Amino acid sequence: MRGRRFNNRRKKKISGTIKVSIDDYGIKDTDSLVRRFNRKVRKEGVIEEIRNRRYFIPDSIRNAEKKRKKQRVIDKVNRKRQELLAFDDNSYKSKRRKK
Repeated sequence: MRGRRFNNRRKKKISGTIKVSIDDYGIKDTDSLVRRFNRKVRKEGVIEEIRNRRYFIPDSIRNAEKKRKKQRVIDKVNRKRQELLAFDDNSYKSKRRKK
């Protein structure tokens, strides 16, 4: 019982390396190497992970944020569904930009 309670609090390991070499795709310019490295770092989510770990966030706040995010997605999907199902000429005209 005791071990199960603390299992969910393990920190996620950031493992692996991000490698950019000059041999990739015939890159000769150092600026393009830096841009490629930045793109790979952004894609892997390293910077975002560091920002998230910068301060301690209690589980209650994390769970509340997840719940809010989930509700936003549900609301967005419901809005889109309503727009598709309840389409009439008046709603289309109101969304267009007036000149």
